[in-house]
Amino acid sequence: MRIFVEGLWGLGKSTVCGFLLDKGYKFIIEPDHKASELLRRINLDDWYVNQFVEKVRSTTQEGDYVIERSLGSTLAYIETWSHSSGALQKYSDQIETYKTLAKNAFCIILCSDFDNYLAALGNQKDLRIVKFINENHQFIREYPSNLIGQCKYLFGADNVHIIKTLVDNKYINKKLLISKIDDIVSKYKA
Repeated sequence: MRIFVEGLWGLGKSTVCGFLLDKGYKFIIEPDHKASELLRRINLDDWYVNQFVEKVRSTTQEGDYVIERSLGSTLAYIETWSHSSGALQKYSDQIETYKTLAKNAFCIILCSDFDNYLAALGNQKDLRIVKFINENHQFIREYPSNLIGQCKYLFGADNVHIIKTLVDNKYINKKLLISKIDDIVSKYKA
């Protein structure tokens, strides 16, 4: 079984991945361009698309995997910044390969409405992320719907599950979040 976990920063991806890791899933971390000096000379969009294809390729062996982020993240990021769906055309070969490799996988998207997300910024420990969010409200408003659309395209609408993790300016109870994850996983295990 392969589970992709998506969402903006601070909405519980690490909590969900940690929970599934404790249940015996192999954890595949998202690609990180900051780890390589080489990347100063290449196109980051191209790099991320290829990294996500390779990450999903690494999960085709037997076993249960939880994968932090998916190709949907990069496609939504490109679409949100450019205000265009051109990434689907530019990366059509990689997308088709990804869809084939990710067949029978599913995606959990952790989300929040904009106002709740902004109100919870005080809990975000990474000040670079706080700065980015504060300087890019339009991106933060648009990205989640683009992410949902891209993931539905990659995994199929029935294989994308959306969980609101911030309600009334508060995170949902961790036990409730884990219970929702358990319910979704049990549908696929049956």
